[in-house]
Amino acid sequence: MGIILVNYGLVKLFYLQFPEPSLSRLVKTFGNSSPMGLAWTFLGYSKGYNIFMGIAEVMAILLLFRRTLTFGLIITFFVTLNVMVINYSFDVPLKIVTTHLMLITLFLLSHDIKKIFIFFFTTKRVSLKLVRRPEALNNIYLYRIGAFAKISIMVIIIVLAGFKLRNRNMILEGQFSKTKFYGIYDVITYKKNNSPISASNISGTMWKYLVMEYNGRTEVINNKGDERLFHSEIDSLKNTLILVDINKTSDTLKLFYEMPDEKSIIFHGQIENDSVVIVCNILKKSDFILINRGFNLVSEEPFYK
Repeated sequence: MGIILVNYGLVKLFYLQFPEPSLSRLVKTFGNSSPMGLAWTFLGYSKGYNIFMGIAEVMAILLLFRRTLTFGLIITFFVTLNVMVINYSFDVPLKIVTTHLMLITLFLLSHDIKKIFIFFFTTKRVSLKLVRRPEALNNIYLYRIGAFAKISIMVIIIVLAGFKLRNRNMILEGQFSKTKFYGIYDVITYKKNNSPISASNISGTMWKYLVMEYNGRTEVINNKGDERLFHSEIDSLKNTLILVDINKTSDTLKLFYEMPDEKSIIFHGQIENDSVVIVCNILKKSDFILINRGFNLVSEEPFYK
């Protein structure tokens, strides 16, 4: 239990499990989010809350020492209970695994459950019985071996977590490095065959957002909320954007672009044999209230939107 939870906790401390909301997540509606996607967005928004969760799970290190075993189990029980409830409530996988972790913790805690009840709910004096060291470990050499094993386990866990952090950074800096066209392209005007159309009066579909976050990848979200992912290639000399559908490599789009200013861009070309002109405003993360609201120690009124 200690090894499992400390490993989970370190992953959260390094901000690996719940990433900050991506650009595409910021333009998706709550209604089109899966329960798990909603939970991951909530948990990933705050790095401080990730650190808090990580510290709570890392406290399971107390399970490795006899004098702190019961206290560690009390903390671990509520941590695993919370994780289990989140998994069941937001349709997250590993429901059975987290249930087992909670039940194992409760089973280990049952050794002192009566005394814990007396301590919290009566005025009687109570003392915990220290888990005795096995007779075999009274040998000083075996005792030192046991202590060395515990320290080794903690070092191995920390080293593995460090490698995870390093691999994550390498991935982000490599295949998921930010594109120089980083931003959300919010479609303001969409002309098909020189006829302006809008999301409100078209019976078919039109592009609503182009999301460019990482090199070689562009996500298109239409007015119905459908998503389509493309391999993308940008030629800044020829001012072209080539999009290849990752599921249908035969579907290739070539659009030309021009940027009147830093906050807008115009695409034109052909989509499904129709000539199109797409005018977009360029949005950054800082343009969203969720990101730019920041921390406020004192709020005169609730800021709820």
